[in-house]
Amino acid sequence: MNTVKTLSLGVCCLSLAFVGCGDNWKVKRTNPDQTTDVDYRFNDDDAREVVVRAMEDCLKRPWIDRFMAENNGRRPIVYLANVRNKTQDYSANPELFTTKIQEELLNSGRVQVKAERDQRQDLRDERLDTKYNDPATVKAVAKEVNADFALTGQIIDNKQRSNDGKTIVNYYEISLELIDVEKTTKEWIKTVPLKKVAKR
Repeated sequence: MNTVKTLSLGVCCLSLAFVGCGDNWKVKRTNPDQTTDVDYRFNDDDAREVVVRAMEDCLKRPWIDRFMAENNGRRPIVYLANVRNKTQDYSANPELFTTKIQEELLNSGRVQVKAERDQRQDLRDERLDTKYNDPATVKAVAKEVNADFALTGQIIDNKQRSNDGKTIVNYYEISLELIDVEKTTKEWIKTVPLKKVAKR
C-alpha cells in the first residue's frame, strides 16, 4: 500500500513539474511593426506586406475613376467575399490582411465598404427589433445598398526542402481580385509573391 502511495505521489509531483514548466515564459513587448520571423510560415509581417503592396496598386489603378465617371461621381461599393487559404499552412489566415485591406479602402475616401454577411444579419436583427424603441429612431428596412464589386482571392504555396533537410524554401502567392458584381468582369487583379528561406 505504501508503495502505491509513494508511486502516486511521485506521478503527481512529476505532473506538477511539467505544468510549472509550461508557465515559465518570459514575455517582452515589441513594436508590432518590427519583423519577428520565428519560422518559415506565413505571419503578421507577411500580412502587412500583402496589404501595403496590394493597396498601393489597387488605389492607383483606373477602376475607381472609371466607375465614378460612369456613375455621376458616386464612389464604388466593395464587399469582402471569399479569400481562400488553399495551402496546408493553418497560419496563412486571410483575416490577417482582409480586415486591414477594407480599412485602407475605406480610409482612402474613394471607396465605400459594405459590411460582411454576418454583420449584415446582426444589423437586420437590430432594425427589426422595434418593440421597445422610440418610433422616431426606428430605421427603415429594405434600404441596404448593393455592392458594386466583390473582393475575392486565394493563398497558394509551394514548399521545397533541401536533400539534407537543413533548408526550407516556402513560396506564397496571394492573389486578390475585384469583380464587378453585375457584369462579373474582373476589374483589378494583384498577385503578391512572398518567399521565405529557413536554415537550420
